[in-house]
Amino acid sequence: MKKIIGIAAIAAMVATSAFAEITFGAWGRSGLDLFGIGTSGTKTEGTGSDTETWADTTYNTTATPSWASGSRVGFSVAGTSEDGNIGFNVNVDANGGSWGVGDQAKIWANLGFVKVQFGKIQLDDLRGSIGDWGNRDISWKGEDAVFTRFQPSLGATISMTPIEGLFVGAAIDTSSGSGTVETKAMLKAAQVGAGYTVKDVVQLKAQFIGNGTDNDDGKYQTGTLEFGADLLMIKNNLVEIGFKLPMAEDNANGYFNAIVSAKGSADKLAYKAQVYGDFAQGAKLITTTENEMVPTIGINFGAEYDLSSFTVGLTGGYNITFQSESKSGVDASLVTNALLGELYAKKGFGNGYIFAGVADSVSFAVGSLTYSGDTAKSTTTKNSFYIPVGAEYWF
Repeated sequence: MKKIIGIAAIAAMVATSAFAEITFGAWGRSGLDLFGIGTSGTKTEGTGSDTETWADTTYNTTATPSWASGSRVGFSVAGTSEDGNIGFNVNVDANGGSWGVGDQAKIWANLGFVKVQFGKIQLDDLRGSIGDWGNRDISWKGEDAVFTRFQPSLGATISMTPIEGLFVGAAIDTSSGSGTVETKAMLKAAQVGAGYTVKDVVQLKAQFIGNGTDNDDGKYQTGTLEFGADLLMIKNNLVEIGFKLPMAEDNANGYFNAIVSAKGSADKLAYKAQVYGDFAQGAKLITTTENEMVPTIGINFGAEYDLSSFTVGLTGGYNITFQSESKSGVDASLVTNALLGELYAKKGFGNGYIFAGVADSVSFAVGSLTYSGDTAKSTTTKNSFYIPVGAEYWF
């Protein structure tokens, strides 16, 4: 929750006075991955001499873990005019000790049902809302994996709500040229979307995000189509469904990515889960081949139970990636399994919590290469154990 301080701004050079409201807020998440132990090794077979090689075990402590946005401590300031028609937002963050502009630094204005914003902007009316796993390190999929927010780093947005439930928005960004870009390229990278909400029933949404690439030869990706549906009719629960279709001839031939996310609560139990399939991604095992589809299928899950004095939680994730190619008598394949989990406890306060846990991640990559009737196989194993501790606050 934000703590609001009303500041009367007195215009001394005019006969009348105006009153504005300044809002101060803050958010941060920081901590350590303590006593990390990392191992990795590779076993090969079928090469005439089987081998097994292990790297030296590593022992590390990390003060800028990924779950803490690099150890973020930040605050925000927002201003709104007396009539509520113009204002500003700015975030200042220290990520890993380096201060800078945070998620937003913008000026906005309302023109009836139209809102325009200029600067560094985040506009989340259509964005997915399931994906922040807090202090848990299973962030393979965030909120934008469900439906991407409007987020120009240096540009503008325009949004309209002409009737109840309808939202239409667009964004342009000039950050790729440090503030100056060719107009044609800027428009090709524009983002346009719309959504319609039936209260307590469903939100349907769609958008196109360009990437600025010229498509004169019909080969390269020009953008991504996104479709989403949020199911709102289940009390204390939310289900979000997202599809992303890259407009690409050379990126897995236009296959789509799909995700279903859910979260909810019942009494003292809260849960969150995601099931996803990424089919619109390409890579190659044989250097002379074209990119082939490399599907990844996975699941993330988490649950917390409130024990009154503190909360215990369990999170985990698993995904598997398949890759297979054949050319000129060479057959190659690679299957990678990734698994991770964390058991933790946290103590909540009015505006934050502290926590400690134990976590482990492991991956197995099994590859094979067949040529002239001979097959070589390899298995690479990686494991990482650590003790995450930290805190989060919000005001």
